[in-house]
Amino acid sequence: MCEPTVFVVDDDPAVRDSLTAVMKARGQSAEAYRSAEDFLERWDPRRPGCLVLDMCLDGMSGLDLQRQLRQRGMRLPVIAISGYPDVSAAVAAMTEGAITYLEKPCHDGELYRHVLAAIDQDRGLRRREARRLELARRFAKLTGSEQEVLARLSDGQPNKQIASEMGLGLRTVELRRAKILQKVEARSLAELIRLKLELESLSNHGARPSEAKPRPAKPPQAAERPGASA
Repeated sequence: MCEPTVFVVDDDPAVRDSLTAVMKARGQSAEAYRSAEDFLERWDPRRPGCLVLDMCLDGMSGLDLQRQLRQRGMRLPVIAISGYPDVSAAVAAMTEGAITYLEKPCHDGELYRHVLAAIDQDRGLRRREARRLELARRFAKLTGSEQEVLARLSDGQPNKQIASEMGLGLRTVELRRAKILQKVEARSLAELIRLKLELESLSNHGARPSEAKPRPAKPPQAAERPGASA
């Protein structure tokens, strides 16, 4: 995987240059974009990192860009910045997924601290998504009848009960159970159930940051979304 990049979106050239220079001076890769439209056109979602996003952009606003990313299923962590902050703007930004909301001019150390937290969050999201896709790939190999057997096994039904209720021979159920273990790459029934629960958990809790309920905002300069690293 390529190194994480800080993507800076701001319509002020001086701010773009300043923020990218701060990141590069600390050894962090950074790229600048003059508008939300420019970012959407050029950014590759496969690239890890975080987004430092001005809320008051010409054209598409920072908030609109956050919504576009959410609608496209892109969960790049966002650090919202603004030269005209207020509590309602902070709440809106965090509701759409921002991990923090900072007032311009941003203090270099504070900004970099949030950048590191955002990159760490992105790394975790990508790791969990890779795991979810891997488990989904395994379970997708099951046939319809195997999925039904798996559902009954998950409910704690013994082989004899499954055979009776599905109108199958006991040996058939045992063979299907063995096939399920093989396809899912589980060494035992206990591991099979654990992997199934893990997939369900990753799928259910893989909600975008915007789907988390933010707590009431602090003063704009210090406002942070719940769960963001400090």
